[in-house]
Amino acid sequence: MRISVGRARCVAVFFARRPGYKPERMSDSDLSQPPHPGPRTPRPALDWDAEGTPRARGFADAYFDRADPVGETRHVFLDGCGLPDGWADRNRFTIGETGFGTGLNFLLAAQLWAQTGDARPVGASLSFFSVEGFPMSVAELTRAHARLPDDLQPLAARLRADWPPPYHGRHMIRWPDLGIELTLAFEPVEAALDGLEAPVDAWFLDGFAPARNPAMWGEPVLARVIALSRPGARLASFTAAGAVRRTLESLGAVVTRRSGFAAKRHCIAARAPDGAPASVGSDRPPWARRPAAMEPEAEILVLGGGIAARWATAALAEAG
Repeated sequence: MRISVGRARCVAVFFARRPGYKPERMSDSDLSQPPHPGPRTPRPALDWDAEGTPRARGFADAYFDRADPVGETRHVFLDGCGLPDGWADRNRFTIGETGFGTGLNFLLAAQLWAQTGDARPVGASLSFFSVEGFPMSVAELTRAHARLPDDLQPLAARLRADWPPPYHGRHMIRWPDLGIELTLAFEPVEAALDGLEAPVDAWFLDGFAPARNPAMWGEPVLARVIALSRPGARLASFTAAGAVRRTLESLGAVVTRRSGFAAKRHCIAARAPDGAPASVGSDRPPWARRPAAMEPEAEILVLGGGIAARWATAALAEAG
């Protein structure tokens, strides 16, 4: 519940105990057992070339460029979305991604975010949301990350240390010292985007090639991408397929074909229409809408001393 009391802009109240309820003590064995998280996600079927580049057997496509994976990501996605200039002077910046894969795009975005902190307000935060239907194991990530340069290895190791179990649903990784929050949706792309409410500033469209993975590039998916975008949000993709360009243009995006990376002739950059909704869910009744995001200096009062209240307080403090 969100109300205004005094100087506080938000008050969270937790009632967790029923009259007459007597809590039972949990045994140590109860505490050691994780909750039932739901069904496991399918594992990717991988092939590895002589240089250690992973390929998805089911899609007959590589996860990144064999010769220069870092250069490819910087050219296609970071430059294509105008980063780091796009997040300069921003308190919050949100990146959405279709296809997490090895996490290379996230790692390079996180590295660039950490390197450009002087250009942003203190306490600024980067939210990165990514969809992955076939998450790799830690061992597979370790093998793929061996291809990355030394300066990216600390972040890659940190990602592997925090890597969630392969269960269907959403998993959150927070790096509060860097102001970064990663949300991984281990589920099909349409379901993941349908359940998302976030004004996205930049999109990394990075599913496998449209001809081999059409579900990732269909009109329902790209329409949801545009609907979730802030006005003028930037989009970038390695593919310059005509069907993808035409779909984005039909949804109001302005699409530019750029020179590709290495042997690839073209890639694309795009801008969401200026009239794209800035607040997803604004068509809901007032009582069902999410409150507007609060700035880091805002005051929040949490009433309660139970587990829920303490976790809420810790999460709010961690978020700045």
